Amino acid sequence: MKSKHWKVSFNLPGSGFRANDLRATRFGGNEKFGSVELGLLMGHGSYGTSPDFNPYASGIGGPTYQTYLCSDNPSDANNPYYGPWVGLSECGFGGNLRWMGLGECYLFTDGFYPGGADNFESMYNNLVLPIPSSLHLLLGASTVFYTDDDFGKLWAERMFRRYLVVPRETVQTAWGHAEQVTCEGLTNNVTCRVVGWDNCFDDTLSDTNKGTSYNLQVWDTPIH
Repeated sequence: MKSKHWKVSFNLPGSGFRANDLRATRFGGNEKFGSVELGLLMGHGSYGTSPDFNPYASGIGGPTYQTYLCSDNPSDANNPYYGPWVGLSECGFGGNLRWMGLGECYLFTDGFYPGGADNFESMYNNLVLPIPSSLHLLLGASTVFYTDDDFGKLWAERMFRRYLVVPRETVQTAWGHAEQVTCEGLTNNVTCRVVGWDNCFDDTLSDTNKGTSYNLQVWDTPIH
C-alpha cells in the first residue's frame, strides 16, 4: 500500500490501544479511526446475553442486544464503570473513515448460545450500528474470526494486486479472501459479514470520495 502512496497514520499494538480510541466523541471517546480512510482493528470480541440499557445501545425500539470489543490496556481493565469492553454501538467510525475492518469474533453474530437473541439483527433493526453516512463499509464476521500476523498483509495485497494478470479486488471481496487463506486447514465454520451502503459493495480503494446511498445492506461470505 505504501507503493500506492498510502501511509500508516497510527499503529497501536496490544496495550497501546485504549477503549476511548474506539468510542465515539458523543460517548466520551476520541474516535481515533475518524482520522484515517481505512482502518483495521484485530482483537477479542464477544456478545451480550441480555439487553444493554446503556444510552449508546438504545435504538428506535428501546435497548438492544449488543456485541463488544475488548481493550488490552491495563488502565481500561481498572475502569470501575466500563471495564475493558466497548459496545459495538458505542464505536465512533465517522470523520474521514471509509472502510473499517474488525478482525474480532462474533461482532455481527446471529445468536449462537441456546435461546439467545440475534444480536446483529437487534442492532440493525433498531438503527444503532455505528455506520454513519460517511462510512462506506463495516467489515467483520458473524462467527469466530481467525487472524494471524499476515491477515492485514493478505487483505492489502488483494486490494492492490501487483500482477496485471490478477485484477485487484474490491474491499469486501478482499476481506473474505484474506480470511479464507487465514483459515486454510481449519474446520470451524466461519462467515465473513460486511454491512454498509448498497452502492459501496463494489468499492475499491480509489473510491475515497464516493458518496453513499441511504440503503443499508448486509453481505455474507461463508468460508467453510
